[in-house]
Amino acid sequence: MGTFRFAGGVAVVTGAASGIGFEFSRLAFLHGMKVVMVDVDALGLDQAVDVLKVPASEVLTVQVDVSQDDEMERLALSVFERFGCVSVLINNAGVCLNKSVWEHTQQDWQWIFGVNVFAISNALRHFLPKMLNQKEGGHILNTASVAGLVNTPGLSAYSASKHAVVSMSETLYLELKESRSQLGVSVLCPAWVQTNIQNAQKNRLPRYQNPSEISSESSMRYEAQMNQAITHAKLSAGDIALCAFDAIDRNDFYILPHRKINPIIERRMQDILMQRNPFIDGGSKQ
Repeated sequence: MGTFRFAGGVAVVTGAASGIGFEFSRLAFLHGMKVVMVDVDALGLDQAVDVLKVPASEVLTVQVDVSQDDEMERLALSVFERFGCVSVLINNAGVCLNKSVWEHTQQDWQWIFGVNVFAISNALRHFLPKMLNQKEGGHILNTASVAGLVNTPGLSAYSASKHAVVSMSETLYLELKESRSQLGVSVLCPAWVQTNIQNAQKNRLPRYQNPSEISSESSMRYEAQMNQAITHAKLSAGDIALCAFDAIDRNDFYILPHRKINPIIERRMQDILMQRNPFIDGGSKQ
């Protein structure tokens, strides 16, 4: 598994207009790759390309609502028509929301799972069959979070979506191994990172808007805690992208850049095995 090439290859990156997705795109260019930068934020994509200063022949920017299956199908068709292969598929688009679990609206759940989970299933459904047939192999990276391994108050929908990403990635790894595929798989689980994920609502499409917005004291407290954690995060988006590219090169499956979170993950596993009540970690998630 995991035979692919950076130099001369093609990378597809979702959520590429900012944050970790932008840094993935930058590193891919530095590795000599052509890059398909995908985001719902068209203006952000244009600004990202201006910052990167790469030749037009080396980049394709596509505005896509990754939660929509038909848009991802068109994306896959256009990418393979133009480039003929995908060396690295990076499913990175993600959004987050801070609320108590009972305050999440149906639209909240649909938005978070649409972007964080259905986007990956859409990408795998339309890219993976074509990647399986290419001679040069390839690699798939799914961005999850430490929130996919442990849980913290105020992040119920986000954590549930990231647990789904981890599970989907583990299952995909086993299925590809069983079929003796040359495709590698990794799941990225960072903790807090210096990104703009707390501002994700600015790109929340009308179909996912709330009919009513609840701003309870607890939800506002959770949001304030998240903003503070991101502001004081020790690792940048560039640090995470570099760690992930090194892991892809080694064909690692689990990628946990924040090693200090390991005792919390271990404690959760012990709680499950010992049938103990969950503890509040005060945590730090991506």
